[in-house]
Amino acid sequence: MSHAGASTETGLTPTSLYEHELGNVLRLAVAQALAGANAVVVYATGAIVGNTLAPSPALATLPISIFVVGMAVGTLPAGAIARL
Repeated sequence: MSHAGASTETGLTPTSLYEHELGNVLRLAVAQALAGANAVVVYATGAIVGNTLAPSPALATLPISIFVVGMAVGTLPAGAIARL
């Protein structure tokens, strides 16, 4: 006996049960793509803006350095929090 078109006790078909999850997956995929693009923009413009604003050219990459060090420092605490 095939259950492809069968309905459950709530009146929902098995395929309609996953429509909500599919929307969540699509939203999360878009958010992940935008978050990845954000890092590229920061890397591409950070040195240019830093060179314009910094009193010394030696400090031009300071914003990018802080970004990378901040991500490295935040990785372990974020993992510990997610583990709980």
